[in-house]
Amino acid sequence: NGQILRCATAGRSFEAVIPFADHASAENAVSVIACCITESLPDQSIVKGMSELPVVAMRMETKRGMNGCTLIEDYYNSDPASLGMAIDFLRTHSRGRTALILSDFRQIGGDEKELYEGVARAVTGAGIDRFIGIGEALSRCRDGFPYGSLFFASTEECADAIRSLNFHDETILIKGARVFGLERLSGLLVSQLHQTRLEINMTAVAHNFNEFRRLLKPGTGMIAMVKAFAYGSGSAEIASLLEYNGVSWFAVAYADEGVALREEGITSPVIVMNPDEGVLELMISHNLEPEIYSLESYHAFASVARRFGLLNYPVHIKLDTGMHRLGFSPEDLDELIPCLLTQQHLKVVSLFSHLAASDDPALDSFTRFQASILTNAAGRLKRSLGYGFNVHLLNTSGIIRFPEYQFDMVRIGIGLYGIGSHEGVALRRTGRFVTAVSQVRSVPAGDPVSYGCRGISDHDREIAVIPVGYADGLRRELGEGKGSLFIKGQRVPITGKICMDMCMADVTGMNVRRGDEAEVFGTGISIEEIADLCNTIPYEILTSIPQRVKRVYVNE
Repeated sequence: NGQILRCATAGRSFEAVIPFADHASAENAVSVIACCITESLPDQSIVKGMSELPVVAMRMETKRGMNGCTLIEDYYNSDPASLGMAIDFLRTHSRGRTALILSDFRQIGGDEKELYEGVARAVTGAGIDRFIGIGEALSRCRDGFPYGSLFFASTEECADAIRSLNFHDETILIKGARVFGLERLSGLLVSQLHQTRLEINMTAVAHNFNEFRRLLKPGTGMIAMVKAFAYGSGSAEIASLLEYNGVSWFAVAYADEGVALREEGITSPVIVMNPDEGVLELMISHNLEPEIYSLESYHAFASVARRFGLLNYPVHIKLDTGMHRLGFSPEDLDELIPCLLTQQHLKVVSLFSHLAASDDPALDSFTRFQASILTNAAGRLKRSLGYGFNVHLLNTSGIIRFPEYQFDMVRIGIGLYGIGSHEGVALRRTGRFVTAVSQVRSVPAGDPVSYGCRGISDHDREIAVIPVGYADGLRRELGEGKGSLFIKGQRVPITGKICMDMCMADVTGMNVRRGDEAEVFGTGISIEEIADLCNTIPYEILTSIPQRVKRVYVNE
């Protein structure tokens, strides 16, 4: 999940670790190290700086395509250097066959034949499984490309043939100059056409992950919570990004969430926090690690492990330190320890607990009470078992407010998405919930809007019809003027009752047209404001956005 750079010059040598796997990032890092050496920076400063490098911005969008494909769209620039970066991105973010759809370069000087011979070498060297070229120049220079490559004179020709190319289970990079309008090809390959979408800025997610990692003592592991569809942001996509950035473990609520990660190619350890007894064999077959929270759950999993002949299968012991949800009470360890000592099928790899109020200064004494119970239990269990294991307690708020309780690992959840105000941590917002205006209609004074004949006004209005409703996660409480949308840089009140699949907003005098963007939350309206209006928390707002809403992944 990274690279080691071995540096030697003028009698000094050291190793620096960078949190990236691609070749382009390594080249950039080498240039930075050379500059640092020239400026006589100490080795330890260089090593520390390299480990904290931010993710390189690339301005790409990743979407789910049809037939199990993933689409990577890059229409922002078109030159050989950016192509090399994009191919690196394709290679490091694909878990199977790859394809590249590329247009001619524009406004690039030099010899045309030499230029596209270089492209052909890059395609061959990257092991791209199939190449599709669009444009007259690529068509003229086709000879150097791998056997089976296809060429079209225009985007229109390619669009006519795209369905017959039978893309299945491939990661497809679509890259080219704006003038070619390659968005049309993406529209033919995408799996969801619903305009309403949740945009997730993956550059910001990686930034937030590394911001929290910066707060940790060296060697402290990070467990990423990707339960509930990664808080609505897409489990596989978020997990893939974090695995690339060096996460230690993932945690999910239920076994089927862990199975889905394995089927998407995630190989890092996965903890299942609430394993049902009926799926224990499924967990073993997918190398998922159970939380053991009671003697009953211990005996159930130990029985399956014995039947399969497992040796030292990793398990995680949950201790109830005061929240009174799942977990062993400290006194229950008297019964658990003899069970663990008389078998060899299971091995404790972590002991952990869950903080009840880490974000509330008024309850800091209770947080410290929980930490003391966990510390005492960990010491006792280690002495009894005769071997060590990881201990973890802190969640997002705890990482910031209680660094003394980092122990061996910490758990990061909502903080990945930049939600909340955390002093000393420069988090970035990651999500924008947006759609587009379907229609704008004139409504005379006195006429109602939406169900129940509500939303009546004493003046003529222009009402925008927006294709997002409560089935998309727009809460009904926000209707009848309580909530707003953000259109053309202004807040506009939601008018009348919110429907299942749409809502209406008053855009009088704003010259709003069909197709204009309408934001539910993001840059103009915060998710915290939405949560406050609905008397809930941002977690609930995020996780209530259903999967029928298309997720679009943006890499800057």
